[in-house]
Amino acid sequence: LGGGGGGRVRGRKDAAADEVALREKLLSFIMMVSRTKRVKMLEGEPIFKEGDAVDHFYVLSEGRLAVAGQAGGAARQDNHPFGRIEAGEGFGEMSLLAGKTSRSKTITCATPTCEVVSVLGRDFLRLVTKSSVVKESFDMLSRQRAEHNTAVQAERATNSAE
Repeated sequence: LGGGGGGRVRGRKDAAADEVALREKLLSFIMMVSRTKRVKMLEGEPIFKEGDAVDHFYVLSEGRLAVAGQAGGAARQDNHPFGRIEAGEGFGEMSLLAGKTSRSKTITCATPTCEVVSVLGRDFLRLVTKSSVVKESFDMLSRQRAEHNTAVQAERATNSAE
């Protein structure tokens, strides 16, 4: 109800723009209130590898990252691309929030140079614990990434069965 708004109906693009704006504010807040470390990397260098300890949350400030992981579980030795991470996006939260001890993906710099900001995992988890808004936002982001990863794995399984 209520007047105004010109009868505008919010669509999927508006929701996506709202999500991006929320993520940007959330990441800025986390970097503002946490101890951070900036690391420059060269193309091909890993930020972390599958199996590494889960001890940081990251924000990509410059460049693009490639995300790869095992296809069909640990029995296969080859990594397959899951996607990419663009400047301004955070990553590494899924393993922290799930309480995992080792990384399930390998993330590498995919441009000539990348700059990553790292936040200690315990600082990230402290913020998530203290703020329901931060927790709900990262829970939503983690669900979306998990759905995407599941879809990529299903597509890969379908393609390899053909």
